[in-house]
Amino acid sequence: MTLDVTRKNYLYWILNVEICLDAMGVGDTIKEINKASEQLICSCENNIVKRFHKFYEFISCLCMAEQNNEAFDKKS
Repeated sequence: MTLDVTRKNYLYWILNVEICLDAMGVGDTIKEINKASEQLICSCENNIVKRFHKFYEFISCLCMAEQNNEAFDKKS
């Protein structure tokens, strides 16, 4: 199972990871969620959101330019 970027399945995912690690004999690999890991997750989510908005703005500009070109072609 993959971790959902919205963190909706985080608890289920971490439980499965801990069970798998225990089964492999390396259960001590993950001890506890700390502030650093939470901050990393939030930072990644923020970057994804920022990039989405930049991409959305870029697509909006392209659509507007296309509409302007079509309007210009009709006038010519």
